[in-house]
Amino acid sequence: MPGWDEELAPFEQFVKWVFEAPHYRADGQIIAANGENWVGLAAVGYFKEGNLAVNMITGVDRAYRGRKIALALKLLANRVARCWGVSSIRTNNDSQNAPMLKINRKLGYQPEPGRYILEHKPSSNGEPVTS
Repeated sequence: MPGWDEELAPFEQFVKWVFEAPHYRADGQIIAANGENWVGLAAVGYFKEGNLAVNMITGVDRAYRGRKIALALKLLANRVARCWGVSSIRTNNDSQNAPMLKINRKLGYQPEPGRYILEHKPSSNGEPVTS
């Protein structure tokens, strides 16, 4: 994802967050490939409460961006959600990711107020930071 600078979670944690999540559905995992190479993905989750689908992620390898692959993945994600008979589909977006915001607007996603995450990091000596 553009701007992502965090370390990736260990694989065991990824398995818990994704494959063991109650919203996970194998038929909601969409891969874009160029021959043997995976170049993009979209993942759609189903939330029984609310009969809601969420396009959890759509991503395209940097070398393949700008070729409308993300748009195709989003369209397929929406098709999957419609096949499930959901009442609505949502997605989340990094507010700095202009290309994906443009795709979401084109597909009719409506913006909603954002979410902010505040994280406390102790100082390098382990003492609380005061200001």
